[in-house]
Amino acid sequence: MVGKTSILYEVLHRWESTRINPFYFEIRNESLASFAERFMTSFLCRIPQQKSKETPMQVNVCQEAKALMDQGHVKKGFVRLLDLVDLHVQETGRPCLMILDEFHLLENILGPEAFSVLGKKILIQKQVMYLLASSAIAQSRDILQTKLNLLFGQFEMVPVEPFSMNVADEFLKKRCGEALPREYRSFLIAVTNGSPFYLDVLTRHLSNSSFPDPKSAIVESFRTTLMVSSGI
Repeated sequence: MVGKTSILYEVLHRWESTRINPFYFEIRNESLASFAERFMTSFLCRIPQQKSKETPMQVNVCQEAKALMDQGHVKKGFVRLLDLVDLHVQETGRPCLMILDEFHLLENILGPEAFSVLGKKILIQKQVMYLLASSAIAQSRDILQTKLNLLFGQFEMVPVEPFSMNVADEFLKKRCGEALPREYRSFLIAVTNGSPFYLDVLTRHLSNSSFPDPKSAIVESFRTTLMVSSGI
């Protein structure tokens, strides 16, 4: 996928101001302990401050999940980790968007039942929408069709591929107008490799009024975009 993670960060940025709580979690090639610790931390750091001195329920769930995994009950431990999503929905009263980046790696960490557990959770978590992303296109498609086959009809697969040269040029004409000279359009296409996401982001700050000096306008667009703290 082209610019997959950058697109996911853009989704997070856009959804943060809505009534839906977005979560992003990157699956890595790592140990079970490291995976569990990162997953729990991503939720614990979002617990609202409480006036009471009672231990938040999420902390208890994390302790139970860790204990189960330490005892070798990986499947049950993973179920408890996913319970954190439900608890967050209940506590905030808001639906949740759960983004799992490189989700195909789950099986490497959790074993052959990883997607069986995930699939059952997705079925019953009515207030949670899962966005599964992967750079392993063939493998992820196979997982959706076989290991998550009960949910396959509920997933929409969105491949992100580069524009062709002609399509990218037409996109830039519609976005910027004919006032942007062809050599500059060609430069933008080359530097982004025709990626729809990067073309969109880099031309967002351009307008027809910019093009009496297109070189300066493009330099300013790069500067504005690349200096964003969340990166691109």
